[in-house]
Amino acid sequence: MNTAATKPLTDPETLTACGPMAGNWIIGDDNNAVILNNQARPVDVLAWCWGELVAMRSVLRMLTVSDTDIDPNVLYEVVGHHMAPLPEILSAAIDRLISDAKQEGDAP
Repeated sequence: MNTAATKPLTDPETLTACGPMAGNWIIGDDNNAVILNNQARPVDVLAWCWGELVAMRSVLRMLTVSDTDIDPNVLYEVVGHHMAPLPEILSAAIDRLISDAKQEGDAP
């Protein structure tokens, strides 16, 4: 029996998808406006992460063709805001994939 569909992605913690630019308005760890749906399938979480990476690649691409001087601090803030939550969220999705594969006998 495959229980992967009902097993939470994160248990019991809540991962935020908010970057650091929103941090100055968040009061406490449990008040994030954008959080990871812990019932989401790992592939859906990975797809969201992919979208964030593609968006940042697009920003960087625009900079390479722009004649406008870009403040490096602004660039760091924009890219960093989108990238900050990704490592923890990717880790949770990958951990879940590994756990599911072990349960199904697909992993060592």
